[in-house]
Amino acid sequence: MNESAPPVTPSSLPAVLAGPLLRRLQADRVVIWLVGSEPLTLGLALYPDGEAPRRMTLQDETCRMLRIGTSAWLHLIDVRLHSPLPLDRLIEYDLLVSRDGVEQGIADWAPHLIHQGAGRPACMVRSRYDDLLHGSCRKPHHAAADGLVAVDTLVAQARSAPER
Repeated sequence: MNESAPPVTPSSLPAVLAGPLLRRLQADRVVIWLVGSEPLTLGLALYPDGEAPRRMTLQDETCRMLRIGTSAWLHLIDVRLHSPLPLDRLIEYDLLVSRDGVEQGIADWAPHLIHQGAGRPACMVRSRYDDLLHGSCRKPHHAAADGLVAVDTLVAQARSAPER
């Protein structure tokens, strides 16, 4: 018996296939990559600690889209900020996907990416770097334990003590 899987259509796929991946963070610039199953209408919200939230709709000049394959679109988000982000303070962020008239944030479409007890992912622009982690692609068949698990633990600990 030869049963084939049902065909994959964009409507049967989730809106977000991979990401978001924070690629670059500076006081005046945020770069994020995301792969969607279709061209997405996106918004970026930044929540710097002690400041009013900043929200922006991502247009052509801030979000370039590149089709890869039949059911994937790479969204290259590059936002130059008019007002710089604060240094050495926690900055929560959210990437908002609008689809069929409904707007959803990362907590809705990728809750597994958010650390326990947090509502959104967070980052920080440092004025000075005391620690630096470097990672490479995962090699599933390598004998060593997965180092990214240890990195995720360090990131979660840093969120609870951002002054460190």
